[in-house]
Amino acid sequence: MIAPLTTGNTPIFIQVQVNYGLRRGMPRLYEWAIRSAKPTWQDAVKLWVMSVHYTIPPEKLSLVGLALHPSLPAQKLRLQWDQTQQDQTQQWLMQFLTQPINLPVPEIHTNTDYSALLNLDAIPEVPL
Repeated sequence: MIAPLTTGNTPIFIQVQVNYGLRRGMPRLYEWAIRSAKPTWQDAVKLWVMSVHYTIPPEKLSLVGLALHPSLPAQKLRLQWDQTQQDQTQQWLMQFLTQPINLPVPEIHTNTDYSALLNLDAIPEVPL
């Protein structure tokens, strides 16, 4: 599922993988995974994309999750969505995706003397 994010003059598209079904004509997202039963930022992005993609009012969307654990019983997560969460997620996405990335430029080391890395005399000969 893909949704456009308006950030000025740079087009950005957010794509997510979702499992959803229709209930009374409205999509409902379903998740099952080995995860915590607490809502995550991935859940928020999926709900945001679903609302934008289908132009559905956020209040009509929900996410039902099944949090699985190898040794504990499964826990159900139900997350209702609203316009405030929709706006907060959009602002967070815009901020996150448009911030400048100030990573240091990696230095390129040209070393042509491989003798320090590998001692060929220490490798025993293999008879053929």
